[in-house]
Amino acid sequence: MGATLDFGKNKGKQMCELDVGYLTWLACYTLVGTHMVTNLDNTWLVQNKLHVIYRARKELIKRRICYHCHRVLPVIGRDRVNGSQNYDDWLSRLLHIKCVKALS
Repeated sequence: MGATLDFGKNKGKQMCELDVGYLTWLACYTLVGTHMVTNLDNTWLVQNKLHVIYRARKELIKRRICYHCHRVLPVIGRDRVNGSQNYDDWLSRLLHIKCVKALS
């Protein structure tokens, strides 16, 4: 059972039920170039709901969502005939390679 939100427009919903846009906002991440930086503009969320920020970040990683285009990060190497079977950065990857190139 996941965490239930106790505030906002999605009050009473589980993290796994939230749409990607709202989940990204809850995670307080912003892209600066190709790097993820914590966005501290929402001081109320940072001061009062830090546990929600951490759970939102965990959910985004669990869903394998690209932080730029908000689409799923597929394991392409394993899905293609000549694809690589091992990517050292797969677990920590937050952007599609195409998105990294677009942001660079």
